[in-house]
Amino acid sequence: MVLNLHGNENPFSMWKTLIDLFYSNNDANKLAFRDKHRSIWMQKNETIPQYLSRFTQVQDELGGVGENVPSSKLVI
Repeated sequence: MVLNLHGNENPFSMWKTLIDLFYSNNDANKLAFRDKHRSIWMQKNETIPQYLSRFTQVQDELGGVGENVPSSKLVI
């Protein structure tokens, strides 16, 4: 990873490089998060707040890669 940061003159350019390396906005991530969203179910012995927290986390992950889920699909 140090080699990837080599040549960056300031903290902002280093931060940008790290974001590009680890916060990829590629199709594989979108597909993985969509699948995770589609297959989320409440688990045995899980409370409703715990489930909603997991659900919200998946929504945030999808939003993080630029994939917004319309409200009509959330209901389904």
